[in-house]
Amino acid sequence: MLYGKEAARNEILSQVEEFEKRYNKKVVFGSVLGSISKGVERYDSDYDSRFLYFDVTKQEIVRWDTHVHEGGGK
Repeated sequence: MLYGKEAARNEILSQVEEFEKRYNKKVVFGSVLGSISKGVERYDSDYDSRFLYFDVTKQEIVRWDTHVHEGGGK
């Protein structure tokens, strides 16, 4: 489950899907960081998340961080 506004959640999940397709990776875990994860966000809070994905070519788990403002964009 991702916290925050629906538009921001959809943007993050869209980026995850695009990342998996473009780089042939598989995201295995995701988390939300910052004020949104604690339920104390403001109307202008940004959206920070961190994902772990499996890199088939290197046979290892790798971290991928993303940052999205509630209004959209990276």
